[in-house]
Formats: sequence, C-alpha cells, structure tokens
Amino acid sequence: MRRAYGIPLWWRIRGMRPLPTRTPSGRRGTRRLFADEVEEELLTRIRDSVNGGFVLGNARFERQIATMVGRRTWRGEPGRPRSARPDAEQGALLFS
Repeated sequence: MRRAYGIPLWWRIRGMRPLPTRTPSGRRGTRRLFADEVEEELLTRIRDSVNGGFVLGNARFERQIATMVGRRTWRGEPGRPRSARPDAEQGALLFS
C-alpha cells in the first residue's frame, strides 16, 4: 500500500483520516468519541432500516424520499394482502 506522509494513499483520496492514537491526547480524544452509547431502541431501528433498505425518519420524510426514488421506502405489512370477501353468488356456487 502506498503511503503519503504516513497516511495510506486511499485515505487521502477519499478524504478519510485515521483516528489519532499515537499520542496520549489523541487516545483520549478517540475514547471520548466512543464514550457515549447509542440507545438500544435507536440502534435496532438503524439496523432494521439498513438491513431492509428503508428510510429512517418520520412519515413525511419517508414520503419525500419515496417520491424522489419512485418506490416505497418504508416497511410494508407482513403476509399476503387480504382478499375481498366473496359475494353471495360466489358462495352459492362454491357450496352447491
């Protein structure tokens, strides 16, 4: 891997930077970045939306994104759609 100024070249191309862990102050800063925990409910919502390919946001935001991409962007109801009840004429044919 080619390096430029001690940083892997592909990091520089993509604008990424390594976490500062070489100095004590850099390590403290990195620990502060990860000190807060994400609530379990939010983490579950994030995972579900990423794994399902759905938008994470309120209903208005979901509709805006759905309009932009031309498809549904929220989780659908599981199972097959309910069919309409057969009318009396169909029932008579069925049970005769």
